[in-house]
Amino acid sequence: WLQVDFEYSRLIVAIDTLQYLDESQVYVKSYKIAHSQDESQWVWYGENGSPQVFECKSDGDQAVRNLFDPPIEARLLRFYLFDYDEYASVRWELFTCE
Repeated sequence: WLQVDFEYSRLIVAIDTLQYLDESQVYVKSYKIAHSQDESQWVWYGENGSPQVFECKSDGDQAVRNLFDPPIEARLLRFYLFDYDEYASVRWELFTCE
């Protein structure tokens, strides 16, 4: 997983993902998001405690935006690869509101 610490609670409203494809065409197929206020208790983003699985586009030409509805209020956020090829990589960007 990858973790971001915003140092204080933020309202996270969206995530963009963009595949990095090379000649071997390895990529991330899907991912999940967890968040926390204090790093001791993590909550999956989803309904009723079940993590939502977000799909990644695999052509590498255009970013895919997923909106968090409801937005996530958290200090820390983790990006978990769920289904991916070995050595896969993905670029991602978070959007927040103050």
